[in-house]
Amino acid sequence: MAILQTSGPCHLWMSSDVDDGSTYSNSPLYLGTAEGAPFVDVTPHFTPLYCDISGQGMPHDYLWDGEEATIVADLNRWNEAVFAKYAARPKIGGTRGVYAAADIGTVMQAEGQTFDFWLQFPYAFKSPYVSEGMIGGYHFYSTIALGPDTITPGARAGKRRIICRAFRSYKVSDGTSRLYDSRMSGLPSVPPTGSDGATGSSS
Repeated sequence: MAILQTSGPCHLWMSSDVDDGSTYSNSPLYLGTAEGAPFVDVTPHFTPLYCDISGQGMPHDYLWDGEEATIVADLNRWNEAVFAKYAARPKIGGTRGVYAAADIGTVMQAEGQTFDFWLQFPYAFKSPYVSEGMIGGYHFYSTIALGPDTITPGARAGKRRIICRAFRSYKVSDGTSRLYDSRMSGLPSVPPTGSDGATGSSS
């Protein structure tokens, strides 16, 4: 039946390592939660296909090109160590704002510099949501920190605005690609409290 639903406070995670899109990251790190619900925009792409039998101004058909997603969140509760990894472009875990000679022109996915990104819904396992099939969240396979990363310092509550672009990961072995799924494998139900954001931390 149709019911009112809430996902609960959405937890944001990212991977500390990269993969080829065929496996899950083994090192999810807790980034934090946003001031309000994150915004996720999944955008399909079609290419118009023209043919004279349908006229010059109207596509006769469309070619399916796949989907990409944009994720926007205003973090007011975040892990600075994990945010530093997120903001270190192009290398995950590099030094943000500093670029090596070979960094400019990095082909992000091909050179293994995209990361997994999760939006975890903690209420998915509550009654009555679990019986209604609420998904546990969204897991994006290949994500880049698109920016701009808006930072608000000063004598007020700090914020970090993040804007991510998720695009299809390509699996060379079988030619498949994937944008997202709803598996939360490897994520604990309760986020860690350690300063490094690692799932094994309890400090």
